[in-house]
Amino acid sequence: MAPPETDEALKQELSELRARVQQLTSAAERAERDALRYQLLLDHLNVGVFVSSLDGRMLECNDRTVEMSGETRESLLNKELRTHYEDPNDRARMVAELRANGSVRNFETWTRQLGGKRVASSMNAVLAPIGPGGERLILGMLEDITERKLAQERAGEGEERFRVITEQSMLGILVYQDNKLSLVNQAVSDINGYSIEEMSTWSTADFARVIHPDDLAFVTDQGRKKYTADPSALPHYSYRIISRSGDTRWVEQYSRSVEYRGRTAVFVTLIDITSRKLAEASLSHLSLSMERTAKLESLGVLAAGIAHDFNNLLGGLFGHLDLAREQLSATSAARGHLDLAQAAVGAPRLRADHDLRRLRGAGANARALGRRQAPERRHVGPHGALG
Repeated sequence: MAPPETDEALKQELSELRARVQQLTSAAERAERDALRYQLLLDHLNVGVFVSSLDGRMLECNDRTVEMSGETRESLLNKELRTHYEDPNDRARMVAELRANGSVRNFETWTRQLGGKRVASSMNAVLAPIGPGGERLILGMLEDITERKLAQERAGEGEERFRVITEQSMLGILVYQDNKLSLVNQAVSDINGYSIEEMSTWSTADFARVIHPDDLAFVTDQGRKKYTADPSALPHYSYRIISRSGDTRWVEQYSRSVEYRGRTAVFVTLIDITSRKLAEASLSHLSLSMERTAKLESLGVLAAGIAHDFNNLLGGLFGHLDLAREQLSATSAARGHLDLAQAAVGAPRLRADHDLRRLRGAGANARALGRRQAPERRHVGPHGALG
């Protein structure tokens, strides 16, 4: 029989072994639970997680990576990854950056699935010694950014179309953003005489110097209202500008607040209406001339009528004087008085006949003048009034 001291020592050692086994069993259970938890997490992540070799072999990956590849797990694990890229040089660039820096961040690239579908992804990866014998492998995550990249491509195409339309437009087109001209086309240059290169460096204050001083306050106030989306801002109005050559030109402006390249801007179209304004001024002046002509003609008709009636009265007096003279003898003293009366009435009658002919001629001349008079060019005020 073993000494009691030996039995006690064995019991103590056995108890410690049992405790150690229990600790290891608990640790193994925890590790198994952690592994299951991490596996579930990897399988349900909305990003791809993978481990690959530097020579281009996929070693491990989650379900999202398989889904993004468009292949089965087996085919993906046996595939030469370089052929998966739309541009095979992309993988070479990614590996070179990993070797140089040990990591890559937001490395964007396009890949193609077997069916030809394009998939854009953003990769974050590190080069880690997690392979057998400390071999360095690529541990990375992939985010599907296809929708974002396609939206950027569509936006780029839309901006290119807008640029072409703007360049070919006969309307002057400008975009104000962040207190400067973000876009200006050739038609604006044709209106004000400044080159596109000059205007491309302009702030809103620089462009304000082109506006006629009498219209500057009005245009500036409207611009402020438009930029702040004030509902009282006018959608269109006209004003004068001073061209590079010093000429005064009229423009009509249409504008609205828009979002341009992700920020608030004011989109403006300009039309040169100088010829129209000059025509309107000439027409207004011609209308005033015709109105004056009509008044003068009416006055002539009225005066002619009065002269005609007065001449009729004098005609009656002449008739009675002639009758009275016939009733008198040749030696009658009254004949001298009748001769004086006839002379006194005859002078006004001659003047009346002369005035009647002159007034009738004035009316005819006024009508002819209204038909012949050439329009006079005059400048007009900011809102159409003669100035």
